[in-house]
Amino acid sequence: MLIIVVSQIFSHFVELPDLTKGLFFGIGIGMSLLAIIFDIHRTAQ
Repeated sequence: MLIIVVSQIFSHFVELPDLTKGLFFGIGIGMSLLAIIFDIHRTAQ
């Protein structure tokens, strides 16, 4: 989530290509999903 927020703030001041915006958004979503999956796996044991 932090990566998404930082990329949104950064892109407000600096014009980024769509590929870079999508990359930051995808990395942020992927890291959030991994954190949720590992948290569920850890609490299940």
